[in-house]
Amino acid sequence: MREGVAAKVDPTKLAEMTAAQRKAAETGLAKEAANLKGSGAKMGSIAAEGDPADAINTEATKVAETLIVISTHGRSGVGRWVMGSVTDKKVREANHATLVIRSAEGDVASAAPRISRVVLAVDGSETGERAISHAIEMAKALGTGITVLRAIPPTAFGDTFAEYVPAAYDDLYAEVEADAQQYASKIAQ
Repeated sequence: MREGVAAKVDPTKLAEMTAAQRKAAETGLAKEAANLKGSGAKMGSIAAEGDPADAINTEATKVAETLIVISTHGRSGVGRWVMGSVTDKKVREANHATLVIRSAEGDVASAAPRISRVVLAVDGSETGERAISHAIEMAKALGTGITVLRAIPPTAFGDTFAEYVPAAYDDLYAEVEADAQQYASKIAQ
């Protein structure tokens, strides 16, 4: 719809469309719950109306120790701009631990890979360190190990001006690398 153009919506039609969407959601949820019944996990389902990110947040806040698991289509560029991203919004606004799964075309629930390692990315910030306890609990629950990683960002100009970088750059890089390794080792203890 173009900006400035109003459309009259028939309230009866709108109610019918909403009821049909709710029925389809409930039918889909019942089917998923039946498929997952043998997983050994306690199951429940809810069809919630409204903004998806807000509905997720509302449900998650009912229990403080909630892990939100959400997939992403991986849209980028114009697709992301036009379609938006519930996952992006949820991750930005999350007050709960959030696990984002990158979905590929044709993925199915039963094709989930076995997780054999948790990579804990840290950056030395207080915010980054909030992930440590979550990674530990997840690794314990999964029976896996943790690899602590601290990335060393490239220089602002990459190799563009490499021939002009002073010889001290190698020493500085080695110092930054040693600092990152020391920090990651400290977290790993």
